[in-house]
Amino acid sequence: MRGLYSEKSLQTYHLILAPSYRCNLRCTHCYLPDHAVSPELPKQRVLSLISEWSRIVVSERGAFGGIFHLKGGEPLILSYLDDVLDHLTNLKTLRFMMTTNGVTNNPEIIEKLSWLNALLNGNVQVIVSIDGSNEHTNAKLRGPGFFDEAVSFVRSLRNEGITVFLNNVIHKGNIQDVESFANLAINLDVQQINFLSFVPKGYGEKLELLTPDPSHVYEMVNGVWDDGNEQVKKLLAGSLSDIFYREKCGLCTSVECVGGYRGLLYIVPDGTTYSCPNLNYPDLEAGNILRSPLVDIHEALHDRVYKKISVPQGKNTNRYQCKGIKYIPRVKNYADSIEILQKRKDNINDAMDYSYCFSRNF
Repeated sequence: MRGLYSEKSLQTYHLILAPSYRCNLRCTHCYLPDHAVSPELPKQRVLSLISEWSRIVVSERGAFGGIFHLKGGEPLILSYLDDVLDHLTNLKTLRFMMTTNGVTNNPEIIEKLSWLNALLNGNVQVIVSIDGSNEHTNAKLRGPGFFDEAVSFVRSLRNEGITVFLNNVIHKGNIQDVESFANLAINLDVQQINFLSFVPKGYGEKLELLTPDPSHVYEMVNGVWDDGNEQVKKLLAGSLSDIFYREKCGLCTSVECVGGYRGLLYIVPDGTTYSCPNLNYPDLEAGNILRSPLVDIHEALHDRVYKKISVPQGKNTNRYQCKGIKYIPRVKNYADSIEILQKRKDNINDAMDYSYCFSRNF
C-alpha cells in the first residue's frame, strides 16, 4: 500500500468494510473473538456509503483512484452482496476488492464478479485465504473439507480473468509447506501470495505455541525466493519485504505506518470507523457512519488518528499494538535495513513510500 509521506495520504484511497462478522467457517486461528453472532450493517446505509465513497474518490483521486474493499466475517454470505455488486456496477468509479475464504454455495457469484470486472475495466481483485498446499495442511487451521472448494473458486475466478491474491497464514504446522504452496499458486495462475504472520488473537489466542520464530519464517520464504524463477519472485514480492522487516527489526512492522493517512478507512459492523484494521482501539476511533457522514470522518482522520499514533521516538512506544505486535512510532531509523533489503530485492517498492505491514493486502 503506497502512501504519500509528505501529504499524509494514500496514493490510491482504500476503504475497508466489514458489514458483518458472520462466517461459514470456524477457523481455529481467527482473529475475531466471536464470529457466530454479529450485527449486520443495514443494506441502505452500506449502499449510501458506497455512493459517498465514490464521490470522495472521484473528487480527490479521480475515477478508479480508490478501492472499496469488502471483508468480514465472510462477505460471500452477506445477505445483500448482490445489491452491493449491482451498485458498484452502476457507479463504475471504484476499484473493488474482496477478502474471502472462497467457500460458497452461490454458483452465480463468479458470473457476477466477472461482469463487474468487465465493467470496471479489470479493477476487481479477490483475495482468497488458503493455509496449505493440500487438504491435510489446510485443514489444520480451517477444518476439513474446504480446500478443494477454495481451490475450485480460485480456478473459476482466474478462468474469468479476475485478479487473485492468496493469503496464507504461516504457523509451525505449515511452515515446511511454503515451497509447495508457491507451486500451487503457480498452478492456479494467481498474481501474488501474501504470507502472513500467525498472531494469537481472538479465537487464535489458545494457539500461541503455533507462532513460528520470524527468523525461521524469513529463512523459509527467502529460500524459496532465492531458488525460484521470475514467476516465483513476483508471487513473493509482496510478502518478503514484510517478513524481512520482522526478522531484522524485531517489533518493526513498517517504515512509515499509514494509520491516520487521508484515504484509509476501516468500518466494522456497528458502524464504528477506524483508520486501519490493526489499530482498532477505542481512543483511535475516527467516527461512526451510523451517526456521521463519511466525508466528515474522512476529513477528521489526521487530527483524530494520525496525531495520536505519531509519537516521538522513545516515548510511549508500547501504547498500541499492531496485529498483535507492539507498535513502533513513525521514525526513519531503519535506513540500514532498507538499504540491505533494496540491494537484495531490487523489485521491492520504495520503502519510504510503502507501509511494510498487513496493510499491503488487508
